[in-house]
Amino acid sequence: MPERNAGFEEVLEAHVQIRQWLAGEARPPLLERFAEGFSMFTLKGTVLDKAQLEVFFAQAYGSRPGLRIEIDEMHDVAPGVVTYREHQQDDSGQTTLRWSTVVFDGQGKWLHLQETAVTPQPV
Repeated sequence: MPERNAGFEEVLEAHVQIRQWLAGEARPPLLERFAEGFSMFTLKGTVLDKAQLEVFFAQAYGSRPGLRIEIDEMHDVAPGVVTYREHQQDDSGQTTLRWSTVVFDGQGKWLHLQETAVTPQPV
């Protein structure tokens, strides 16, 4: 893995909190990480702003018992822009794999997130 930097650390720390929240293990202050102008393109192509993200998290608390999240393939694309691969799996066997690109604002808060689903390809 490339040398760690502030963007990489933020991605890793945010996903620890997201995992805790979705697994119902803790209620960390997730929304403090996101800028007021935050926007996100989800795996389903839905566009969320910060208020909609807050509703999502409120409804999703504890919805993924046993959730595990692995982050790898982190790359700096440009200053304040990081791509990474995210693998999620929970106790029900639900698994997702995605590539994500996050744009941070000047204060290190999440300004934009683009998620793209990865469909396993035959070898």
